Amino acid sequence: MKLTAIFALATFSSALALPADQSENPSALAARALGINCRGSALCSDARSGSNAASRLQAYINNIQGNRVYHNGEHIACVGRGSLVSPNGGFCAFLQYTNRDVNGAAIKNLIGDIVGHNCKVCGSVPIDFPGSNDPKNGILTVNYVANTDNPCPDGLC
Repeated sequence: MKLTAIFALATFSSALALPADQSENPSALAARALGINCRGSALCSDARSGSNAASRLQAYINNIQGNRVYHNGEHIACVGRGSLVSPNGGFCAFLQYTNRDVNGAAIKNLIGDIVGHNCKVCGSVPIDFPGSNDPKNGILTVNYVANTDNPCPDGLC
């Protein structure tokens, strides 16, 4: 009986493993699994600095040039100064989980989709939205960051 259990465990355990290109971090997996959503850090509920952060970011982003190119992890715009956690914290828009560059025209549409989804502070949208709600190619995210001075204070980065 024990030998059968050991054999079954050895045979099927590799089937339960994550693919090599996937993170084991549950929050990273959850972020990649969602389509358009209004989720973010627990600090997204910090109404003192985050009230209507998404629409405030949209106002800045609407002024970027359509041919400006943004890369994975690059801050696009930030708003808000300070929170209970970090005096330099605020809310920024940035790309995540993508190997592609995204131009300013697409970023403008995507931030409009986040605001249009009724996200007030934080949220994410797949970069292929509205054609696809699958985040596998990356997402535009609005979320709390601990230091908006790296790389920018309020406004475009």
